[in-house]
Amino acid sequence: QKVKGNINPKVWARNVKISELNNVAIESFVDAISGDGNNSVVFTNLGMALSTQKRDEVTLSGGQVMRIKDLFLKAIELDPNYPHAYNNLGKTLTRGGSVKLLNGQQMSKQQLYLKVIDID
Repeated sequence: QKVKGNINPKVWARNVKISELNNVAIESFVDAISGDGNNSVVFTNLGMALSTQKRDEVTLSGGQVMRIKDLFLKAIELDPNYPHAYNNLGKTLTRGGSVKLLNGQQMSKQQLYLKVIDID
């Protein structure tokens, strides 16, 4: 079935595996970072895509290897008021865990979630 000369999205979605879509998304986010390394949303989305693939790290176009946590930390450095980066960074921590932000500030998992509430 076709819709306006394109593949019907419902038919296409049934036939494509989610993992294939995530791989395409990961590649797209890596490309976006190589074009503009100052977009906190792209770093956050890349971290989320890796997480759904159960991958711990990614190699960027320049050869730099970044872990999921590093992607969220970079997103926070780029935009300290982007709540999704704090939320997703909190998800990477174990109960009672904490992380040092790139500005040197130490934050617990609870503080990260409270920051999300404060920003929103």
